[in-house]
Amino acid sequence: MKTIHKFFFLSLLLCGLFACEDEDAIRIPPFLEGANMRIVIDADKSSLKLANINSSTFEFDAYSINNNIQKVELIGGYISKTDTVKNEVLLSLPGSAFTNGKARGVITAADVVKAFKLAGISSLKAGDKILLENHVTLTDGRVMSPANSAPSIIQGQYASFTPFIEIDVKP
Repeated sequence: MKTIHKFFFLSLLLCGLFACEDEDAIRIPPFLEGANMRIVIDADKSSLKLANINSSTFEFDAYSINNNIQKVELIGGYISKTDTVKNEVLLSLPGSAFTNGKARGVITAADVVKAFKLAGISSLKAGDKILLENHVTLTDGRVMSPANSAPSIIQGQYASFTPFIEIDVKP
């Protein structure tokens, strides 16, 4: 009988030790998912061409494995020999534009004129550049951009985040 009492007491003691919880212990928060956004430029439509500027387009495919994208914005500047305009949103893709992890982006000369508040399409000249940053806003409000992405994510042969896009205006 003494053995049963000792075993019972020892069992209660062990249960009591493992049942305690230290509320002052440091807790590791759950990891948040970042943004995965690769942009692949269409080789046939990789610049705006002055020869047919009214129908010329710059096109790309945006790929992401994220299901929590609110929007993707291409923000940047227009640079010419005489003018520089910075920090304007040229294109915004809503999260709903992504089907099976892919969305198509199309930028026209009219989009450039409107975004950078240029006088007109005739303002575009050969040699002008549009430099854009990729900003991804997630549904929880976080914004991923080149400023807060690690080099291991935005550099290398298989980068998972395309930080910058450059559009040239060609003759």
